[in-house]
Amino acid sequence: MRVSSKRPPPPAPQRLSPLIDAHTHLDACGAKDADDVHAIVDRAAAVGVTAVVTIADDLASARPTATLAEFAAELSEREDTGHAPVAAAVTLATMHAAKGLEWDAVLIPGLVEGIMPIVHARTAEAIEEERRLLYVAVTRARVRLVLSWAPARTPGAEPSRQRSRFLAALFPSVPAAAAGA
Repeated sequence: MRVSSKRPPPPAPQRLSPLIDAHTHLDACGAKDADDVHAIVDRAAAVGVTAVVTIADDLASARPTATLAEFAAELSEREDTGHAPVAAAVTLATMHAAKGLEWDAVLIPGLVEGIMPIVHARTAEAIEEERRLLYVAVTRARVRLVLSWAPARTPGAEPSRQRSRFLAALFPSVPAAAAGA
């Protein structure tokens, strides 16, 4: 996994491949089965590829003989402690992937009916799952939370979208006319 300083580093997926390709040798990487390997890769994807590459590079620099199991342990420890990878960048994450992570600022756009809750959520259980998902996203903010929605898809267009029903619970004092309902 060590990259020669004489040539430019390979793309991120290629740099991670020595760790990820170890799944063909489950005993060597410390995984019990293919599900363990998939869980490791899923945890890596949840924190973002750039951050994962940084973590992998840092681990390889500190311990050149590090295994996939040690890499997975590092990701698990970060997940358990809510320690998002440090990167001088904006992290784009789905609400699903944000579980267990925190950021100083969280921006959640698109809070309109049909997106949150998603149009496919038709049963009470599905709507409640969407509500829980939004709760996870909202609670990822340590300092600043920005929630947004737009009454129209494009500027100047006829307002045709309604803000998410979940916003009414968060902001009950907003009049229906101001909310676009």
